[in-house]
Amino acid sequence: MNIQNIKNACLDYFEGKADYSAEETVRDFLAQGEDSMRLFRSWEKEWKQHTPTIPQINSFNRLQEKIGRRRRRRILAWSISAAASIAVLLGVSLAVSNRNAAAPEQKLYIVETGYQERTKVILPDSTQVWLNSATRLTYTDDFLISNREVEVSGEAFFDVRKNQELPFVVKMGTNHITVTGTKFNVSAYDADNIVYAALVEGKIEFANKSINLEMNPGELLTYNTVSEDVIKCKTDLDDYTSWLTGKLDYSAITLKELLVKLSSIYGFEVVYQPHKYTDHKFRIILSTNEPIEDILDAVSIIVPMKWSMKDGVVTITEK
Repeated sequence: MNIQNIKNACLDYFEGKADYSAEETVRDFLAQGEDSMRLFRSWEKEWKQHTPTIPQINSFNRLQEKIGRRRRRRILAWSISAAASIAVLLGVSLAVSNRNAAAPEQKLYIVETGYQERTKVILPDSTQVWLNSATRLTYTDDFLISNREVEVSGEAFFDVRKNQELPFVVKMGTNHITVTGTKFNVSAYDADNIVYAALVEGKIEFANKSINLEMNPGELLTYNTVSEDVIKCKTDLDDYTSWLTGKLDYSAITLKELLVKLSSIYGFEVVYQPHKYTDHKFRIILSTNEPIEDILDAVSIIVPMKWSMKDGVVTITEK
């Protein structure tokens, strides 16, 4: 099929008029690689300039929604004009300049997982991102055009496509990681004051207003957002990547650390009563596909503890 026919299929898709055959054409075109994705984005940008009043879901992500995602996830894309009215609901802060009313609208793309959900996202540059439970990934339609920046709240594993001209940046609150191409895991839940970064392959740079540290494969960086303490050390990477296969595989973890992790997956609050084993480290392997009651029963066999649950609150006491 010639390029004009492909472009026509893409234009039909942007307008929501594409039939199954046209959608197949678009999917096959995008599967050819980065150059096709870049051209697709340029056509979309060109189309938007001629239809500025119609808020559209990002075409690339809309196409992803139709390509076999088995797990529920929400991909929300809004024009600035539409998003401003519901920013509070999304927890998104939007800045709009009134100095140039004719400026192109910027769209915000959000991918979210709920509790006990995991999903995979392919970004426009072919970077692959796996999102753990209760995680939000955000980026704008400038991605791959002028930057490769994303924001993460929660936990995600990145397999970043190499691009020396546009470094890949992951923002986590006031912290950020910069890479050109690598594999790493980050954890930065809003309710947790600890940010983790574990590097599997390549190199990354972890930075904020106080520090700027380079990491090598097999290293873990732990940053306390309250005390600003930072620790960088060698680690067992399985401790930080086993969730990709639906497991929690820890060579040495404390009860407190495990319960924080479980609360982010299952969505419960933890209340501790005095417990001498709270900071005792132990080895454990769990399946996150099991009910939380079964998980807590299994933990109570290893650690002498009792647990109770009421109204989404888990109370831990000593046996």
